[in-house]
Amino acid sequence: MPRSPSAPPRLVIAPGHRHAPDAQEKIALEWCYDDGSAQGKLTPDSPDTEWQALTQRCTTSPVALLLPADAVSHFHLATPKGLKHSEWPLLLEDVTSVDPHTLYLHALQRSRGQLELMALSTNELQRWQVWAHSLALNLSGWTVSFLALPLPDQRDDATTLDDGEYRLFKGYGEPLTSGTPTIEWLAWPRAWPTPPEWRERHWQEPITHAASASTEALRSQVLAWVAARLPAPLPFPGTSAKHRSAHSANRLTGQLGRKARLTAAALALLIAINGTLWLATKIIQVNHQAELNQATLAMRFSGEIPPSAFTRLAERREAIDALAQRNQMFKEALGHALSLLDERQWPLSRQTIDGQQVALSWRPHAPPAQVTISQAIQRLSPLGDTQWQAAQGELTLTFALDSWAADVAKSESELARSAGAPP
Repeated sequence: MPRSPSAPPRLVIAPGHRHAPDAQEKIALEWCYDDGSAQGKLTPDSPDTEWQALTQRCTTSPVALLLPADAVSHFHLATPKGLKHSEWPLLLEDVTSVDPHTLYLHALQRSRGQLELMALSTNELQRWQVWAHSLALNLSGWTVSFLALPLPDQRDDATTLDDGEYRLFKGYGEPLTSGTPTIEWLAWPRAWPTPPEWRERHWQEPITHAASASTEALRSQVLAWVAARLPAPLPFPGTSAKHRSAHSANRLTGQLGRKARLTAAALALLIAINGTLWLATKIIQVNHQAELNQATLAMRFSGEIPPSAFTRLAERREAIDALAQRNQMFKEALGHALSLLDERQWPLSRQTIDGQQVALSWRPHAPPAQVTISQAIQRLSPLGDTQWQAAQGELTLTFALDSWAADVAKSESELARSAGAPP
């Protein structure tokens, strides 16, 4: 919605952190106005006067928090008739490895038989809100760059944007039911080879970058472009009546002293214990939930259940089994990759899985020596494509799940030879 000419320009704050920092923690961030009138950046070492200046700006303009592109997940799903808002998490049980009831779900569009959702951790979003409040950065909402990126002109094209860390893709997918195509998003590390399904499309790039532009200049240019095109920011969970009490608790946690933080830590321990009990209970409830799902499915139809429903049930069961096998294989592959590196020196910073393609990243707390990097690359290389991303300070490994077992055997054989033992 266009802003009234008399309204103040919107301030967009883009943190450099992937995850929400602790309350009152100063981090690297960039900011700019959506009318291009001013732009700047801060670091943890910036003078207090510069942080206070940003705080002052937040009192005179509406403020949107621009989260990193890979902080959210995107789904475009087929929906049964009569689906309620409270039932949305049920759609995600087979397509995400986390409990969908812990996600904050925002509908981008909803039509007959289809639902396009954006999802991220409710707890993570609230922690961002607590962090901003602790620094007096009064946010009016949050957003992501994908919402500024338009759809391509043709179904076989893709709109793409290089934000300095990721290349963002937005395009059309296969229709679900009525012939209307789905919408697809992808945030892909810019240093990695582009997935074939996106590489083969014709790219429409709304920004032309100078070949000699630095990563820092690129990010500033993209932030200004995105800020000028973002729709109204999305609300935080705590701004709705349903979540207000949880938000108030998080605000108090950020404001109270050491005693309250210790209490919060104790509560976190209780929550962890509760989580363990929940997992045990979940196992017991599986069969009961299956019966409920069948009853729910039967209620979706009036009269006799059409034969196609049984076909869809069989396909759904096969898909669930395939997903379970893939997740188990991913768990084993992740465990093996982690065992090859010293976790104290190489803490895992992120993990993603798209179909059979897996991407893992490690980010040391301090820049490692070149010999340390070389040794890590040597240990991981037999598993897949291993690279040191100097700009991000990350070691990345990409591989295909359907071939990792053979690569593991090869890795173990090479390690045995390098140690002087028979393979």
